Amino acid sequence: MGKKFRAIGVFALSVFVLGSMVFAQDDAETDANQFKYVGAKKCMPCHMSPAKGAQYKQWMSSPHSNAYKTLGTEAAKEAAPEGIDNPQEAPECLKCHVTGYEASDDRKVEKYDMTEGVSCESCHGPGSDYWKMPVMMGISKGTMEAAVHGLEYPDEETCIQCHNDESPTFDGFNYEESYKKIAHPNPQNQG
Repeated sequence: MGKKFRAIGVFALSVFVLGSMVFAQDDAETDANQFKYVGAKKCMPCHMSPAKGAQYKQWMSSPHSNAYKTLGTEAAKEAAPEGIDNPQEAPECLKCHVTGYEASDDRKVEKYDMTEGVSCESCHGPGSDYWKMPVMMGISKGTMEAAVHGLEYPDEETCIQCHNDESPTFDGFNYEESYKKIAHPNPQNQG
């Protein structure tokens, strides 16, 4: 009777391990287009604490958080290319001043708010999966892979998608200097 139970146990363990490998493989092949834009308000609860770096507060005090509002100013209207009367309605302006603007509606949650401007997900990717605390904790601890859950880490290529000479107010871009102005590390994740 003991051998029979051991055989069943070995079989069950084998099914579990193989099943886990299949799910892990599926996760590794995750299509980035499955993630949705959820907005900075989903990030705020965990990224307000000074002990964790107060990233939300730093973003709120940055020009990025006002990027959409900036398009409504007289200066933006004056700088807009010929033919654009209202930059807040012009796709060529909104693509860089609104996070996820060019994404299809099915990739935005119901409460998507374009007035947030350039928020977390412009740099870190749509957050519908990674914003959840267990996922962020797993990524932070190294037990989950960031990319599988849609979390991206920006680099110069991320920034120059918008900070380039297509902008009528572009006057050069220094990635290193600019990154220092917006850096928002979590001190708890520093080695």
